[in-house]
Order: sequence, then structure tokens, then C-alpha cells
Amino acid sequence: MIVIGAKNINKCTIEPYIPIWLVVAGSVAFFPFILSVISLISFLIPTKILNCCFTILIKLIFVITGLFELAWFITGSVWVYSKHGKVEYNNTMSDLYCDKTLYLFSFWTLTIIYILTGISLVLIIPITITFCFILFCGCVDLCLRKKKKNLDDITLERI
Repeated sequence: MIVIGAKNINKCTIEPYIPIWLVVAGSVAFFPFILSVISLISFLIPTKILNCCFTILIKLIFVITGLFELAWFITGSVWVYSKHGKVEYNNTMSDLYCDKTLYLFSFWTLTIIYILTGISLVLIIPITITFCFILFCGCVDLCLRKKKKNLDDITLERI
């Protein structure tokens, strides 16, 4: 993402922010990996108080980064999808020009993320419902066993 965006930084007159979007999105995508390495290194710090504060700070940065990535993803979607069907790939002098590789890479990157998100939701929702159902059945079974045991104890006391 970074390379394609940087290489084509001035090659999209229809929407000059598309290459910038790619560079920033690619850069921000590496940030959680860097934070993870820093977090692992923090466990080498012997002080518990310092380690706790550092862990909280890392988690806060993860949340802020995630929110930024979501906002940036939506922004990129607007910039890329609003130009779909209007882009000219050959006439570099046109106001509708955008480098073909740049635009199509951006378009398909966003589209694949949407597809993967949709597949994830389709899989996660039934799994979550199944897990909740199993948990509910286990709780009901536990309550019924406890109630039966109490009834058996009461019956034994009367005998």
C-alpha cells in the first residue's frame, strides 16, 4: 500500500487524496505490530507499577489506532467509491485521470476488506448465538440439577 501510494502520489487528478490514503493506511497498518513488540519488551521491565501503567498506555494507543483506522477506512471508501465509473486511465491531462494500478489497487483493497468483514460477521453471529445457547442450556441444566438435589435432600430429611 505504501509503495503504490508513494509511487503514484501525483498521478490521480480525479481524487488527489487516494494515494495519500494508501500511504497513511499502509503506515497505520504496521503500527499495531510495532506496539505489540514494544508491549512484549515492556515485560522485561522489573517494576510492576511501571509495567501496569505502560500496559494501560499501550491498550489506550491500540484503541485510538483502531478508531483512526476505522475513520480512515470510511474516508478512503468515500474517496475511492465516489469516483468509480468516472475514472479515466489513459488521458493524463484529464481532470478525471487516475493511474490505473493506483485506483484499481485502492478499489479492490477496500472491496476485499468489505468482503472479509461480511464473511466474518456471517460466521461470528451464528457461532455467538450457538455459544450463548449452549451456555444457557448449561445454566438451565445446572439449576435443574440443583433443584432436584434440594428436593432429594428434603425427601431424605422427612424419612
